Amino acid sequence: MDKREKFIDIARGISILLMIIGHNIEKGILRDFIYSFHMPLFIIVSGMFYKDKTFKKILKDTIIKLFLPYMLCLFIVDYIYFSKQISFFNIITKWLEQTIYSISYIDKIKYSDVLLTGVLWFIPFLITIKLIFCIIKKLFKNNKLHEYIACCFLTIIGIGLGAFGYYLPFSLDVAFACMFFYWIGYMLYSTKGIEKIFKDNFLLFIMVCIWVLGIATETIEIATRSYQSIFSYLAAVCGSLIILKFSKFFESKKIYTNNFLAWCGKNSLYILLIHYIENTLLRFEVLKIRFDNIYIEIFFRILIDIIGAYVVVQLYKLVRKIHLMIIRKKYKVKEKEIEKVSCN
Repeated sequence: MDKREKFIDIARGISILLMIIGHNIEKGILRDFIYSFHMPLFIIVSGMFYKDKTFKKILKDTIIKLFLPYMLCLFIVDYIYFSKQISFFNIITKWLEQTIYSISYIDKIKYSDVLLTGVLWFIPFLITIKLIFCIIKKLFKNNKLHEYIACCFLTIIGIGLGAFGYYLPFSLDVAFACMFFYWIGYMLYSTKGIEKIFKDNFLLFIMVCIWVLGIATETIEIATRSYQSIFSYLAAVCGSLIILKFSKFFESKKIYTNNFLAWCGKNSLYILLIHYIENTLLRFEVLKIRFDNIYIEIFFRILIDIIGAYVVVQLYKLVRKIHLMIIRKKYKVKEKEIEKVSCN
């Protein structure tokens, strides 16, 4: 993707806010609606943003942009929770184990007392799926048919691993199971197929029907390895594309909500990080904030996540600005020294 499309950020903004809601409600039609598309949409969009780079470059970028913030966030929660229970050394040990394994759920494979990553499972998963797709691209040298076959094959393996309870570190089994979604995103945008879909009203109507049927019968829940069937994958793709189409339509209306949703989408990583902190600390009652009305509690938690993300974004901008000022200052000093040498 050469430029950032606002409607994609709007769609991601809708999804990240619905994710917070989904984490706070019991089973029902609203939860089924949210889980029918919100994670597949993030994966499809990630595929849209994929750029052909070397494996080393992608690894470096994902470590800096995704893994380091992920590690820091895990450490903050581990320290707050364990600071009065165990020594600092033991906290570091637990944190390193948690980071190295990055386990979202445990079933057949036992990982001793390794801490789970909670809602942050998506970050190591995203790193893993990007690297796998990069390897596929390099192996098959942009042969789209071979890439498709490889992604489908890995998807089947991932579904099998999940079905038999073999949950792997870094959600590797989930990354396998979601290669199809990632490939769909990459192909839709690289071939401009998404533009053709958006213009075909009859196809959009069929996709809405498939999505609604999927919500009513079997919704996919990726984190818990509840992949259901091939139809649930199809319904998830249809639901994701309908949300993207809705976001495209929403973008054209030029209303203030667009900017808010686009900001949430653009900074969805920071919202997820803050959500992990408040969600984990509330769940273990380190923070004791509860409301009798579930809707007030959801609103309050969304507010916390957005304000927290905004503060993090502003701090990041400030640090970046100071860093650039230091670099410029050093560069000017060197330039003056060079000029003195030249004069002599």
